[in-house]
Amino acid sequence: MPRAKANGNTHGGNVKKKRTERPAWRRCLDIFLICLSVLSVVALLATAYGGYLSPLKYGGKVGVLPLCFPFAAIAAIAVLLVDVFFSRTGVFITGIGILFSAGPLLDFFPLHPTKANAPEGVETFTLLTYNAYQFMPRESADGAGNPTLAYILECNADIVCLQEALLIAPSEKTGITTAQIDSLHTLYPNIIHSNEGQCLLSKFEVNPIHLNANDDSFAGGDIGAYRVTLPSGRLVGIFNVHLNSYYLTDDDKELYHGLTRLHREPIGDIRHRLIDKLATAAVGRARQTQQLMRWLRLYGGPDAIVCGDFNDVTNCYAVHTLADAGFRDVYTRVGFGPMHTYNANRFYFCIDHILSRGALKPMWLKKGRLRSSDHYPLEVEFALAGNGNN
Repeated sequence: MPRAKANGNTHGGNVKKKRTERPAWRRCLDIFLICLSVLSVVALLATAYGGYLSPLKYGGKVGVLPLCFPFAAIAAIAVLLVDVFFSRTGVFITGIGILFSAGPLLDFFPLHPTKANAPEGVETFTLLTYNAYQFMPRESADGAGNPTLAYILECNADIVCLQEALLIAPSEKTGITTAQIDSLHTLYPNIIHSNEGQCLLSKFEVNPIHLNANDDSFAGGDIGAYRVTLPSGRLVGIFNVHLNSYYLTDDDKELYHGLTRLHREPIGDIRHRLIDKLATAAVGRARQTQQLMRWLRLYGGPDAIVCGDFNDVTNCYAVHTLADAGFRDVYTRVGFGPMHTYNANRFYFCIDHILSRGALKPMWLKKGRLRSSDHYPLEVEFALAGNGNN
């Protein structure tokens, strides 16, 4: 009898084991999803924090990583949704990765839906930054003159920082009229052109800061620096930058179009015609950022603004490096949702930025919808909120 009882228990254990053992296909699926979750987290973290690495030290390809962050974030969220239904371990892995990327995610998708108003009696001023595309109109203004200049006049910002604005004069080619020029000089008594294409328009008194930007230290970019005196007498340093472009040819852009249409493209073409060019441009911007930091230490002052066409995204090396000098991106403080400021060739990235430090507190930021240039304009209102970072 004891032997029969033992045999019976063994038989029951085998039945229980067969009932709890998962099919082979399910075990394979679990392993696949765990591997996929790990890969998605690695890609997410690399692109989220790659901007902290210097392309000058670690190579230009690390400078390409921040550009890929939106795609990595979307992929990680998609993997997480699949894990919810099929893999508890995958949920844990992907969830931890997204949690550790919360800071960069909130920089990309800030959550400030309401527009703030400055307290009564606090001094404020507005600033507009715009890559003017040499005022070559990409859309018609219906005979009303140059659309870019018309927008600037209508915007009526106190300070305007322009990039790629080599010449502002009446021209049949650009459509700029004499009436527009007269209105511009009436509205902005202080106009300063710097280097090749930087221009500042100001309602307030302004003095240029003379930088030696014609040597190799800022090669491939452009910069104008100014010291503006507000009506209260407060001095604000403004650095109007245009960092290294990607210099993509029409063929390069067509290759990118093929990628965005999910067409199959040769891996060699992607590497040599896109990634290598992006990496080279990242090295150039890193070098310019280091020179910009030297000028900021010398001439920046406690209250300062860096704005313009960075040709790079929010979590890039330049933005992180400027953070070490106390500068914070305006859009991450007052914006809501993702934003793109480039509107051509399907490069829908936010590559124009406004950063500030000191007593300059941003109240709101607005992106214009004008498509006269290949960039969108950005306008911000600042309030002087005492001393310190805001």
